[in-house]
Amino acid sequence: MFSIPRLTILLVFLPSIAQSTSFLPFLNFTSPSPYIFHSLSTLLQTYPQTLFPNGHTIASVTIPRHTLLYHGRHDNDPIPSPEWLALDIEMAYGIMGSMPDSRMLTYRTKKDVKAVYFDGTSASLMGEGTMAQMVLLYNGTENIPKRGGWGPPRGRRPDHDKDGEKKDRGEDPPRRPPPGHWNPLEDEYFRARGLCKWLVSRGLGGPGWGYEGVVRMNAGFEVIWCDFESPSLKLVSNLNVSVPLLQNVDSDRFQGSRQTVFETQAMLRANEDEGPHGPGMTSPLEPFRYSSTWFWFAAAAKRYFGESRIKVDACGLFSFYESELQYQSSARIEDDASRLNLTAAGKWESPSEDVIREYGLDKLKKRRRQHRLDSVEEKDGDFMLRSLEARLKNALDEDGCNSGVDWHYIAKEIVTQYSNELETLLQYLKADIPTTAGNEENLRSWLQSSRTLTHWFLLPFMEYPPGRPYDKENLAALFALESPLAQTTLERCQTQYNTEDQVFDDEGSVLYQAIKDTIAGICSTVVHIGLGVEYHWLLNFNSVPSSDLARRTQAYDELLDDAQAWRRKLEELMAWLGWAEKWTTGAESCGPGNVPYVPMWPVAGFRRRRGPPAEHRDIHLEFAAPRGGWGGSELFLWHAVCVNASSYPPEEWE
Repeated sequence: MFSIPRLTILLVFLPSIAQSTSFLPFLNFTSPSPYIFHSLSTLLQTYPQTLFPNGHTIASVTIPRHTLLYHGRHDNDPIPSPEWLALDIEMAYGIMGSMPDSRMLTYRTKKDVKAVYFDGTSASLMGEGTMAQMVLLYNGTENIPKRGGWGPPRGRRPDHDKDGEKKDRGEDPPRRPPPGHWNPLEDEYFRARGLCKWLVSRGLGGPGWGYEGVVRMNAGFEVIWCDFESPSLKLVSNLNVSVPLLQNVDSDRFQGSRQTVFETQAMLRANEDEGPHGPGMTSPLEPFRYSSTWFWFAAAAKRYFGESRIKVDACGLFSFYESELQYQSSARIEDDASRLNLTAAGKWESPSEDVIREYGLDKLKKRRRQHRLDSVEEKDGDFMLRSLEARLKNALDEDGCNSGVDWHYIAKEIVTQYSNELETLLQYLKADIPTTAGNEENLRSWLQSSRTLTHWFLLPFMEYPPGRPYDKENLAALFALESPLAQTTLERCQTQYNTEDQVFDDEGSVLYQAIKDTIAGICSTVVHIGLGVEYHWLLNFNSVPSSDLARRTQAYDELLDDAQAWRRKLEELMAWLGWAEKWTTGAESCGPGNVPYVPMWPVAGFRRRRGPPAEHRDIHLEFAAPRGGWGGSELFLWHAVCVNASSYPPEEWE
């Protein structure tokens, strides 16, 4: 592998709004545009956030009026602030139900409520989903405590108080952390207090106005509600949901040998913070101890491809992929270049052997899973804080979104428009193409099926040239990539979402550029392939087959060569886009009573101690959870299986 100077990389990847319309010589895999676009298009979707848990986007969102929210407790004391609300009652019950004194509080929003959303699995206590919050609170990474085993509370050094403020100790030297254990739940409360305090200190919110909470996801979505005295929230009910225990059973028989993450948390929970319990910590005599985990998972799975109870606002978004975060960007690009075999210009050096090439394409498609926020220097943090504060304030102002463009909607629409057709076309191009003599009709049928799809791609943008029927001697010039037909078609395709004579702020420019670059990559590929298909069809298949065997053989050989090039070009486009949630198996369809399973913390199964099967070992190792595992099989992450209440989680049924 090779090392690339960071300055050189940055000069290559910095985007420019003023770009020419042309066929791309190659796709730049170091460009931030496909990452910004993919993160934008998948906000508030459980499945892609689980595939790519290290969040890179902070966004302004709205929880609509009359939204129901739930809070579970095991006492009837007043709720301190801040505390957590779940959007799914299954989550609230899974965390605090199945106990002798369980209570369920139901709330309803009395108005549209603004909140700040951290994407990825930002509520997971395992892995690095919460890193974006720590970067925000610490304004860079130099002082951000690292995960790494049990110890003192992260962010709560002995010379700091509960809100992270440094205590005045005069000239006393800093004390060493005392021996003991760090409680990850106490760390959660540190983050919650810090985030709510930051919103108030920046004039971004308070009880009844502005941003009143933080939205995050683990297995489903939750809200850190900053102040329970807010008039925006109405208590609908407070019920004791404890159920009668099972009678006359051997509790040891139900206990099982697995010590869950929840049990460890219970042992270390701090006295001053409530903290979740979870089904693994409850008595085996509780009748819903195990089924609550299934229902929590099933509720989260309903939101695989969209959380309808929260809306992404038209503005108020910040991406950690923005080029102004120079140290973060250069570190990511340098790591990707060496890990993925990229040139300084971002071109992928494709292996010649098909098996190795397929493995490399899979790594490219899933490369965003390895991106982290551990290279944000203090200057980067300053830019982030200033930009995020300004953008969140704009989102509070009805007239603050100067563009009036819903970028999130546009990005989702592009994925909806192209994802299935790109995958279907690739299936055609990867099919066994008839190559032997006498298979002209089969070859014609294959090309006709491919043309049906490529015509769909070209339909909104291409006008066939006049002068039909075309002279076959002129077809190559008519449909060449440098022809007026090709250039005009490409321009119409690449500019379909362009806005004319509109000046964007920094946020709009970043998102607009990401959408333009993504469309440019798609159009450059599909127009190239579509024009090639048209050329071969009109040359040899738009009329009765030629009786000239030598000419037919040469033409078919050229078609087969071109088809292989089209396939490789489309494979690289799909890897560059990285829409893995659309192109992994089994995530969308299961029979009645079944749900497609992907491991989500904290309701995933746990990997068996013997390790992954030999035939899947490389998959487990390559795409393991970033910075260490947390339970759950990565094989199921990329190849979802159908489960029901009796077969969940599948790790325990392997």
